[in-house]
Amino acid sequence: YFSHDTKYMLKTITPGEKRFLKKILRAYYNHVMANPDTLVIRFYGFHMVQPHGGPKMHFVVMGNIFAQSLDIQERYDLKGSSIGRTAGEEKLRNLKPTTILKDLDLKRKLYLGPEKLDILF
Repeated sequence: YFSHDTKYMLKTITPGEKRFLKKILRAYYNHVMANPDTLVIRFYGFHMVQPHGGPKMHFVVMGNIFAQSLDIQERYDLKGSSIGRTAGEEKLRNLKPTTILKDLDLKRKLYLGPEKLDILF
């Protein structure tokens, strides 16, 4: 789910993701506070709801990195791995603006300039 201005995103998480997030939360917070220009996604909330008589549902509120006024021609979900990291032949043949590409689909060079390169590293 997205906020009305698409600036924030609500995402349900699995029990395993919940445990992992709780485990790294202090180090994540310290990293984000010490590195205001970090490219790591920003988490703004970590919540649980339980509808009456229903199962517990955990979710996070995250900043949406795609919320901007520029048109996006390509989207990538980069993990830094090559195992199973392609969108697949069919999606690549029928490429749409909403297609999310993966690590092995990135076939172009990125030129960031010295300031952005320094922030990245």
